[in-house]
Amino acid sequence: MISKLPEVGRHGKVETTLRLSVLSLKMMSIYDAKAEQMQIEPYEWIPFPTAEFWLQQPDHRILEYFSTSPIVEPPHFVKHLKNIFQFLTTSPEEALFPQGESRTYKKTAAGFWERIHYAT
Repeated sequence: MISKLPEVGRHGKVETTLRLSVLSLKMMSIYDAKAEQMQIEPYEWIPFPTAEFWLQQPDHRILEYFSTSPIVEPPHFVKHLKNIFQFLTTSPEEALFPQGESRTYKKTAAGFWERIHYAT
């Protein structure tokens, strides 16, 4: 279900920064079954001061430190992490949630998630 959402999907930047966030140690409910919508409330993350360092590391080192099973990671694993490190160095949290607005999505007839609410 969530894997078809480019911004928030299983490998999306919003979801990944949420998982990497030290401040997100609690479970968040993001799906409203009655409205059939997914809503991600604004959250904060602590700056990742070593992101620049990790961007410079070879793939094997990133696998060693960020994977629990480096031998079986998919081919895109390291590239995805490097994209997240880059995102964390260039995107302040305000860019994801302008004016503190949540991000709301609804599934299209084709099965993809489409953002339906934008901050004004």
